[in-house]
Amino acid sequence: PIYNVQGHAELNQNTFEWKSFAGSMVKDPSKTKKHNMFISGTMDMTEFFKPVYDLKIKGNEIHFRTLLGDIEGIVNVDLNLTGKDAIEISGIIEPIDAVMYQEFEVNTLPTAELDPSNTIINYKLNFPITGKFVLRNSQIDAQLGGELSISMFGDQSADYSGELFVREGKFYYYGDIFSITSGYLAFDTKGFNPYLDLSAFTTIKGENITITLVGPLDNPKLGLESSSGFSESDILELLTIRSRFEDQEISSSGLGSQAQSIFVAYLEKELERNFMQISGLGRLGIVEDVSISGASALIDRTGSKDLVIKAQVSRNLSLNYSYKRSFSLVNP
Repeated sequence: PIYNVQGHAELNQNTFEWKSFAGSMVKDPSKTKKHNMFISGTMDMTEFFKPVYDLKIKGNEIHFRTLLGDIEGIVNVDLNLTGKDAIEISGIIEPIDAVMYQEFEVNTLPTAELDPSNTIINYKLNFPITGKFVLRNSQIDAQLGGELSISMFGDQSADYSGELFVREGKFYYYGDIFSITSGYLAFDTKGFNPYLDLSAFTTIKGENITITLVGPLDNPKLGLESSSGFSESDILELLTIRSRFEDQEISSSGLGSQAQSIFVAYLEKELERNFMQISGLGRLGIVEDVSISGASALIDRTGSKDLVIKAQVSRNLSLNYSYKRSFSLVNP
């Protein structure tokens, strides 16, 4: 929404010329006194319901959210809006503090046929990332830098190009949460499918595990290392069941406990990831990290473990929430 709109235009020989047009695009509607979005240019109104646009749009620290809610934040904009039957919106959107919710995917859809009776909008947008920009999806939650371009024609899927590097963040893999130590993503104008060069680590039972992913997202080369020099198969066991098979007693009954271990480990990591993403506390900088243990209490009420949620607020302050075994999905 644009608040506090004030404008003045002159119509001369069917040409509508904006002498001034200003408004406020802010997150808090009570702070609308100061204009931060401005439009200038002309509209040829010879065909009244099909004007020919030639407009310049500038904005300083404006707040916006796309209709589908996949991009939201504070940005500076410098855009051109031109055309008639095919309208082109092009220019620069500079994120200051923004978040993008976009799953990685390859654009394999066939080119859609365009209806000539409809107005076609062609987007050519460039995002130079100098401020805080967070990419969040089911595989990554990271603050990025670099430059990203988006192009979309009509109803076709958007294509992305550019190079991004990871400043800090998390990567979700094998049901675990990895802290990213270095990362690079390159987009090739085919959907939102980057080439990865990513290095991240996690700790399981005192064992530091490093993962590297290099290559296209749909088929990257995986590398696994541990501080004790375990083999990749041992590391995969640590990632899936939180222990190695050789450290357990395997019996007919033991297989059931291993299956439970796999499920509990997966459940705990999913709870941690979703807690951070849904609450938005991580993006707001309120909580640095969240760890959840004792998820077995959710499925084994006879066990000895309690469900514990630990939130690290700062280096010197953490909060713990413990729910005793009376926790029940049936009788909360």
